[in-house]
Amino acid sequence: MRVGTMTFHTALNFGAVLQTYALYKTIKDKGHDVKVIDYRAPFNEKRFAPKPISYFFNIRTIYNILFRNGYEIYYKDGFQNFLNQYLELTKPVYDKEGLTSLSSSFDIFITGSDQVWNLACTEGDEMFYLPFVEEQKKRNSYAASIGYSKLPISEVDRYRRLMMDFCNISVREQSALDIVKNLTGKNVELVLDPTFLLDKAQWEKIADYTQLPKDCRYLLLYVMAEDNVLIKEAQICAKKNNLKVVYITQRFFKLGGALNLRNVTPEQWLGLFLKADIVVTNSFHGLVFSINFNRQFITRYIPRSITNSRIETILSLLNLHFRRIDSESYENVGTMEYSVINKELQKLRNKSLNYLDKILNND
Repeated sequence: MRVGTMTFHTALNFGAVLQTYALYKTIKDKGHDVKVIDYRAPFNEKRFAPKPISYFFNIRTIYNILFRNGYEIYYKDGFQNFLNQYLELTKPVYDKEGLTSLSSSFDIFITGSDQVWNLACTEGDEMFYLPFVEEQKKRNSYAASIGYSKLPISEVDRYRRLMMDFCNISVREQSALDIVKNLTGKNVELVLDPTFLLDKAQWEKIADYTQLPKDCRYLLLYVMAEDNVLIKEAQICAKKNNLKVVYITQRFFKLGGALNLRNVTPEQWLGLFLKADIVVTNSFHGLVFSINFNRQFITRYIPRSITNSRIETILSLLNLHFRRIDSESYENVGTMEYSVINKELQKLRNKSLNYLDKILNND
């Protein structure tokens, strides 16, 4: 089969790039001719385009650079090198006309994973719903995410229209499954994020360990949004267990007492997770890789975030709610026995792979 995948592959985000690779790699290993559609979505191109000097004198921009993770322009090369090395891309396309020109190049299209169906995230871009693909049998989703636990009332009809012409639909969150079923009446599958489709041994093959601290055990801190409660708990946990804090961050000011790592590549990010004694994170993919690599971890919902449903789903599927803290100490979260967790994870992985086979075999 000639397979085209559509996702946020150009986002300068570890989870986005690694889930792109995982789905591509899984399909390729099944013997199919797969390419990632190099769609340069306007919302993403605008976000990471070079900024005029005046942009840097904006108070919000200065705050983000100094205090928030997420100012990502400076480490673009590491992500682009990863894409060039591990993925086969189509020619770059920038709009529906360009995407339509690729329609005959593939037997099936798969949109997902990541928040490809979150119209707020994509600034209303509908291309991730594959409207340029005329044949319904070619339209499929794998672990697509809406991002919301409840749709805005004003967008319900729009979402329904966009989802009706899919042959196979799978989503990543339970809340998304409920939404899509109610909107379309279609059969919808709940599947794992693509990064779970590859096991620890497969990820180890591309990991880079050059950023590991020398001669010491460490706690890895990785947050998508600054969270003082979580950072404080990481410091307490590290001290109690005699661990060095290693902080993956792009913020300007360093976290005192920690090894602050900036401009980490996706391969180095994997290496840091693989060798950590403990991981503290509020990132969905930080959580996913902690579980996949059998790391002890602590997680916490991002306050007031509408996207916590993705963390909620994976904690529920694997019965890991006890690893989530609110404001209490990490000492209350207990320890993890991965022998039981891994058995359940493998069942879920097999179910997700079977769904993918269904798409690829046109069943």
